Amino acid sequence: MTWTSYWIEHQVFGTNPATGLPHPTSYHVINVLLHATASLLLWRVLVQLGVPGAWLAASVFAVHPVNVESVAWITQRKNVLAMVFYLVAMWQFLGFEQTSRRSRYLAAVVAFLLGMLSKGAIVAMPMLLLVLAWWRRGQVTRTDLVRTLPFWVVSIVMSGVEIWFQQVRAIGDETIRQADLAERVMASGPIAWFYLQKSLVPLDLAFVYPLWQFDTSKGCSGCRWRRACQCWLS
Repeated sequence: MTWTSYWIEHQVFGTNPATGLPHPTSYHVINVLLHATASLLLWRVLVQLGVPGAWLAASVFAVHPVNVESVAWITQRKNVLAMVFYLVAMWQFLGFEQTSRRSRYLAAVVAFLLGMLSKGAIVAMPMLLLVLAWWRRGQVTRTDLVRTLPFWVVSIVMSGVEIWFQQVRAIGDETIRQADLAERVMASGPIAWFYLQKSLVPLDLAFVYPLWQFDTSKGCSGCRWRRACQCWLS
């Protein structure tokens, strides 16, 4: 979807005759409009959920430096585009629960699919829908599970496609660096705290952060020592 949006803009706005390159202003304007749309959609979703201060939360989302960073970076169109589709899916799904209109349910599934085609970061939406069901009603019913089934199908299939694509060919003939399971496990904790810190204290932001290095041999050594101590104590 991201590259399709670029293609549409190129067809509409063309190129600068002086340079032969696309007009960067048009891409920035579209990013801003998409982000503004996402902010309004977030407000609507929070209102549907009955969250106090929905307008304030949406306003903070609109001007937060971490979000603005993606808006300013033309090549991060995938972030703002995926967020729009993600929030449309949430809005329509919550609307379906209120009205039981099948058209809204279908719109939610299609929007989620388009969002996954934009960026796979929204893959956890089916789980979020179940969490919201539990939060609002105190339980997750069989009906809730059935309603989220199409979202799980889209999530699993598109995740498999994206993993295959990134492992085989991501950008031209460049292959994405592969990390083993130990590296992924060791990175999961620091990554969560890193982005939480950036959300609360958005300082020293960068378009691309240095790749973290983890010494998995030390982690394995530590596991061996713990097992040895457990055996000795037993």
